[in-house]
Amino acid sequence: MHSKIKKELNAYLMKENNSQNTALHLTLQCGNGSTHICRNEEIVKLLLKAFGDEDKETLIEFVMKENKYKKTALHFALNCKNEKIVKLLLNVFGEERKEELIEFVMKVDEDLNLGLHNCSNEEIINLFLNTFDYFTTKEDHTKICK
Repeated sequence: MHSKIKKELNAYLMKENNSQNTALHLTLQCGNGSTHICRNEEIVKLLLKAFGDEDKETLIEFVMKENKYKKTALHFALNCKNEKIVKLLLNVFGEERKEELIEFVMKVDEDLNLGLHNCSNEEIINLFLNTFDYFTTKEDHTKICK
């Protein structure tokens, strides 16, 4: 893709609405208080792929962006309980960007909740634990979601 067009596309994707939600935030919103599984994996893949490997900095900025309630795409993805989407978001950082990945996972919303705060999906909890190799026992797994 032509570099000028790519920059314009990236700038467009980074735009925010009145609540400072980007296209990624809006794609991941499952509805008001909804707990159903978000099935927009293909849209998320397309949004992330639009930045390409050559613009990793902007991609990470896009994924880490907070809305006016300080929620990131990860907060919405965790609320929707979609393990594949959570994995897509975490994989953006790769091995070489572990510090930023930790910062992303540790972001709290305006109510001071981590994305994992209301997590009850065991597969997603295990995904996080495997990502960080931090907790080692089943009892420790449950501590993060209390």
